[in-house]
Amino acid sequence: MKKNFKSLGLTVVFFFIIAVSFFCLNPNIANAESQFKVGQKYSGLIQLQKNGRSMQIPLPQGEWVVSGLEEKQSPTSKSNMVKVYLFNFDKIRKIVKGVIVFWFPNENFSLGWAADKWCNRKNHLYKKVKNNYASTNIDCWGVHFARMTSSKYQAAIDSLAYAHSNGYKVPINTVFARFKKVEYAETLQISYYFNPEVEGISSPEYSDTNNSDYHPTRIGQYPDKKKYVDKIVDWAKNWNKFVDLGFEGKLTASQMSSGK
Repeated sequence: MKKNFKSLGLTVVFFFIIAVSFFCLNPNIANAESQFKVGQKYSGLIQLQKNGRSMQIPLPQGEWVVSGLEEKQSPTSKSNMVKVYLFNFDKIRKIVKGVIVFWFPNENFSLGWAADKWCNRKNHLYKKVKNNYASTNIDCWGVHFARMTSSKYQAAIDSLAYAHSNGYKVPINTVFARFKKVEYAETLQISYYFNPEVEGISSPEYSDTNNSDYHPTRIGQYPDKKKYVDKIVDWAKNWNKFVDLGFEGKLTASQMSSGK
């Protein structure tokens, strides 16, 4: 009996050591606060710290500042999901030029992800769906518009407060390109929001979504705004290759600087 207890004790100690060693020796696992801090600045690309596949976030030209972040546990897979907001500021005109929001699991316990509801919607300004298969493969991107002056998400609320506290004006509407990638357990979602007012395009008359100048049923009445949306679509068609490389963990700083 004593031998059995001794053997059991050694087994418990052994597995405890293995578990501690895994978390101590695996530098990829880090919570959101240790990876990102509000005010932190990036350019070129961001290397994610996570378990599983290495990934990078491609950044458009300019300086991108972390303005908000949050980490939540998925109720189904128990994976720790990290959402990060970055703002690009026009320091002379004191306006927000662009916003990036990316979402990934830094500790991933999922065996697959549900089909993407956004990819199945039919009322986008533009959408390209290569695959949208639950648990196996999702490759989808699209262009739409979003109201920026309010949000129900805490990281977004914090980001708006960060911009306002630093004296920057936030646009009523932005035009954004959203990319969603899934390959079995691996997943990554990135949205790039652009401020049309930076290029001299007037602010929409109405702030609510249904009556916005950018609504698919109304945008045809505003040639300058339609032209701007087409410009973002063309940008997204080219940018998708960088998102793919980042999702595969193959994106380099030289690729970003050369644009190839």
